[in-house]
Order: sequence, then C-alpha cells, then structure tokens
Amino acid sequence: MQNHNYLFLVFLATILIIRLFLFLLPTSSPKIRNFKLHHYMYGVVITIASLLASNITLYGLGLGLLADEIPLFITNKWNWKGYDSLKSRLGVVIIIVIFFLLRKYILLPSLL
Repeated sequence: MQNHNYLFLVFLATILIIRLFLFLLPTSSPKIRNFKLHHYMYGVVITIASLLASNITLYGLGLGLLADEIPLFITNKWNWKGYDSLKSRLGVVIIIVIFFLLRKYILLPSLL
C-alpha cells in the first residue's frame, strides 16, 4: 500500500473510532482543575511526536484526533450537543474529503 493511502486510512479510522466510541459512551472531557482536555489537544501532541519519530501511523492518528474537533472551533459549541450536531458531522465529512484529495501533499517528505 502506498504511504499516502495508508496515512488516509489511519486518519479515517481514527475519526470513525473516536466518533463511534463517543456515540456509544458519551463521556465528558477529563479536567485538570477547571481546564478541559479535548482530544484535539492529544492530536497536536501526537502529531508533533510523530514528526520527531518519523512515524506515519502516529501522524495519521494525531491528525485524525485534531481534525475531528475542527468543526467545534467554527461553531464554538464545546459540548456533546455541539460535537454530535449535524454541522459538526458535515464539517468532519468535508474535512475527510479534503484530506483524501490532498493526501499526497499532506504526507511530509520526512515521513516517506
């Protein structure tokens, strides 16, 4: 399998798994004092770590976690209702399509 297709599959699987998990077990984000940790934050850390380790799997995982919450930045509804809304779902579908179309360019040379 070509690297850019593998990256897309990991990216897509991450989004589908996190969406399924949160649909079946809608849980609140963990808190440190009054600060909520959202999965996009883990995605940023994992993406940076993947670049340091030159790991395609971690890169797709991190980008998937990050992309799954991008619509929440637009709607600014950081709760279950906002996450599970039609706008959020459509936003994620659009992001997935854009990622698929640009997958050859998203794969950085250091990850080849």
